[in-house]
Amino acid sequence: MSIITAIDIFRQARTGFVLVETDCKVAFDCCIPEIVKMSWLAKGVPATVAEFIYNHQTQTKYDVTAGGLVSSRTYGGEDTTFGNGQGGGISADCFTVSQDITNRALEQCLAQACIIQDPISGEVKTNNGSLFADDLSISAGSNIINNSPATNLNKIQRVTHYANNCHRPSGGSFSIPKCSFRLVAITKAGQVQDHPATFSITPTPTSQPEQFIQKLLEEAHRTLGIHITPDLK
Repeated sequence: MSIITAIDIFRQARTGFVLVETDCKVAFDCCIPEIVKMSWLAKGVPATVAEFIYNHQTQTKYDVTAGGLVSSRTYGGEDTTFGNGQGGGISADCFTVSQDITNRALEQCLAQACIIQDPISGEVKTNNGSLFADDLSISAGSNIINNSPATNLNKIQRVTHYANNCHRPSGGSFSIPKCSFRLVAITKAGQVQDHPATFSITPTPTSQPEQFIQKLLEEAHRTLGIHITPDLK
């Protein structure tokens, strides 16, 4: 909702914007159980509950079911389990709480992508991303000044690169094939137009720059794990 609201404010102010949608590579595998446990404790979760979650992540053994048959061998267990598992009832919560420090660091990035001023009070708010599990949406634009597409693109590139680097200490990074961006210009008459451009980041120090796919206005919009059809037909 925060992303949609920001975009509508930019539309009303007749200022362009850029929107980046990212997906983290092996996100849940990169959850470090010790950090997850400390994060829950820091949030005020009782020690017994945090310890239960930690033991579940580090000591649970799993088998594989296929075609109605259950494997005789298992994997996981103490000192052999890593990550948080994908699809578990608390997986997304553990990832989010363990990435809390990442989200805080993202808001402290020197480049402020989304800048909105309250027209009545004059209060200015900034935002560098909205997170749902491992999906991160970043918008760049301002209702104070009409940034050029190049300025918006430069800002969001710095923030996106910074967000990717925040994932790397635990072994993660963005899954570039699943990432995309939209660059939009809005005329004084309120007409919304695509602005062709290229957008890329360097996922790791040893890799080459990789380009995000540019999505156009008529294409379905995906934000925070949700697909919204263009016309609802």
